[in-house]
Amino acid sequence: MTGLTLDQLNDRVAISDVLHRYCRAIDIKDWALLETCFTEDLEADFTSFAGRDVVCGRDNWLKAIRLTISGLEATQHLTGNHTIALHGDAASLRADIQAVHILANPRGDGEYTVGGWYDIDLRRTDDGWRIGRYKLTVRWSRGNRDLLRLAAKRADA
Repeated sequence: MTGLTLDQLNDRVAISDVLHRYCRAIDIKDWALLETCFTEDLEADFTSFAGRDVVCGRDNWLKAIRLTISGLEATQHLTGNHTIALHGDAASLRADIQAVHILANPRGDGEYTVGGWYDIDLRRTDDGWRIGRYKLTVRWSRGNRDLLRLAAKRADA
């Protein structure tokens, strides 16, 4: 990583900031802030997490996130080990993720945690770097996976 220009270093910080903003927005349920993380033609692949199809389109993905997250009492998304490759106005980011989901319920454990990594493709836009495509690869989980279904029912009510 030697010999990076100031512009490249600034891009790397801005790219990591998109992921930090994404995590913060989910954890505080700030849907307007979350929208600023994605391009309109976003492709989100969470098949290893929820078994769902790949979701295309920012608005469709925001609805899917809200459906799950709104019904939870709390979440905490932590990322680390950001590995960034710059390609002009495009970039890729791999980051480890640990996401804790909390919902007290009468059916068991009130926590569900997943660990793995994100593979993210970003594009520079007039508004800064935005996620155009990302994939979550889940390597492990612990706790009550049923929380996600219960949270969706709670958000829908």
